[in-house]
Amino acid sequence: EVVCMHYAEAANDCVYRWDREISNMHDLVTGESVGIDSRTAEEEVLRVLCAARRQIAEEALHKAKGAAANSDMHFESFFYGSIHFGLPEQVEAARDPNRLNYGSLNMLRPAEVQEQLLGAYTPAKIRGIVRERILESSASGSQAM
Repeated sequence: EVVCMHYAEAANDCVYRWDREISNMHDLVTGESVGIDSRTAEEEVLRVLCAARRQIAEEALHKAKGAAANSDMHFESFFYGSIHFGLPEQVEAARDPNRLNYGSLNMLRPAEVQEQLLGAYTPAKIRGIVRERILESSASGSQAM
């Protein structure tokens, strides 16, 4: 019944939305994950935790930019290139050769920033993030677990 309702609702949508709905219903019926926006539980947890780390790192970045009175994009690359926090931005930052200029200016103490990041991302914080954003989430598209 649910599948028929979704097919009926998707019939009036554009072909891309319709294709996505077909894939989602296939996933629902078969238990597979072939849809373009489907994720396993592990992938969703990792996505949420990465977003939380990104938010923590952005907060530290803005604090560092304010302390250094610097808003240059290469400083941002220097920041992300100096930390180890499991973020995609770190890979992109490594491609920016101009970030290296900031190392000699002592505008940032990477070891202190790293310590702040790890202090903010504790096991208790991780459990809280998973509980709030996944297990107890009432956001659109979430499902009760």
